[in-house]
Amino acid sequence: MRPSNPVDAVEAPRPAQTEMTAVDEARAAWLIQAAEGTPLYLAILMALCTGMRRGEILGLRWKDLDLENAQ
Repeated sequence: MRPSNPVDAVEAPRPAQTEMTAVDEARAAWLIQAAEGTPLYLAILMALCTGMRRGEILGLRWKDLDLENAQ
């Protein structure tokens, strides 16, 4: 048995912090136009209009939508 844990001497790696930047109106219009007619159009439109992240959009299911209350 070891007297100490060798992992205690190692500092865990941390992901680099990157600052998020919002898409401006001109870039959003270009992106929507470029995506029109592609399978990604709806996902891009949802991301731009709601601020949802990729994982949130991809995790949506039909039962998550409430069309009667527009939610």
